[in-house]
Amino acid sequence: MTFKKYLPAIMAAALAVVVISPVMATSFESWQQAVSSSVVIHNKKTTLSVTASDNIPKKTTTLAGFAWFYKNIPNLVFVGVTHEGVVDSVQDPNGWHTHNVVLSPVCLGKEISGKCISKSKVPLPDYCIVHVTKDTFADLDIKGTNMTINVNNSELPDDLTGSAVGFSIVSEPDVCTGSGLGVLLDGSPTTGSVTVSPSDAEH
Repeated sequence: MTFKKYLPAIMAAALAVVVISPVMATSFESWQQAVSSSVVIHNKKTTLSVTASDNIPKKTTTLAGFAWFYKNIPNLVFVGVTHEGVVDSVQDPNGWHTHNVVLSPVCLGKEISGKCISKSKVPLPDYCIVHVTKDTFADLDIKGTNMTINVNNSELPDDLTGSAVGFSIVSEPDVCTGSGLGVLLDGSPTTGSVTVSPSDAEH
């Protein structure tokens, strides 16, 4: 899968500026940390899974989700996300759904060799949301601490690494001047695993 084919659609689908009423998160819910994750690539679809630190709610007012990283496209992630009251999807606008999201790293401190070594205030989002793609229609299932997503390979512009992380969406208009929205990560991404499954194993 190549990114060039999908670049026009990704860049054309800009995130509408919205006002989020909840106060910016300074702590995370008990379920938001990704403990382990995996990606299984089938012939026509990909299965993503994450195990969280607590039972994942099927309905919540928390603006949050889990993100998987692409192998060759920096700052593009595939997310399973929920943000009640902020409508950007026809799948399940007030429940869990999926997107490809373009991010921009945040650094208001000193940057050396591409790495931010200090931040000017706490908490500061790790990324700003730049663009959200058109809907990626996927089957998303939650059972206890596990989330599983089955998505057609045609929805993914590149291979995924298997690495995942929990996040919160935060209102940060002063830092994220484009969308006004930032992403705060809950801990470090998992190591993750990637398995290529033979076509006869596809389910």
